[in-house]
Amino acid sequence: MSEQLDNILNKISLAFGVENLELVFPEDMIVELTLFKISKIDTANLDEEIEFCSKVYMLFEVILAHVTDKANRAEAYLKQLNSKLSLKYEKHLNSTGDRVSDKKIEKLVESDDGYTDAVNKRLDYNNLVTTFKNILTGLDKKHDLLIQLSSKRNKMIGDKMI
Repeated sequence: MSEQLDNILNKISLAFGVENLELVFPEDMIVELTLFKISKIDTANLDEEIEFCSKVYMLFEVILAHVTDKANRAEAYLKQLNSKLSLKYEKHLNSTGDRVSDKKIEKLVESDDGYTDAVNKRLDYNNLVTTFKNILTGLDKKHDLLIQLSSKRNKMIGDKMI
């Protein structure tokens, strides 16, 4: 399992740029890190489990950072789109002689398909951020448990030596 994770970590790269941060997974790579495999503990190999847990944690921290960046960008885009659509609809209402009110403009913006798509995209990214934060919390708990098990194992070995 640790070899599979090493292979995954070796293939993932970050592409940094002023305008964009991109997490690159090669297309031919199939990642099968199920929650069951991540949460499973092999008590016979605690040292390997601690190393594996650390690597999985790092992987999910990188993914969380990437998704958080996407969520922040989606939020910024949504604010920008809201402003542009508000101005567009205000101009349209003024040109038709309709009564212009903030409430009317807000309703027009919120009913715009592009705005709805942007809201849904932001919600999707926020959901992913929450999901990866929860996975990291679970990995923290697993790591603590592994340390406790390792400590008990070492104490038992020490007691037998006396």
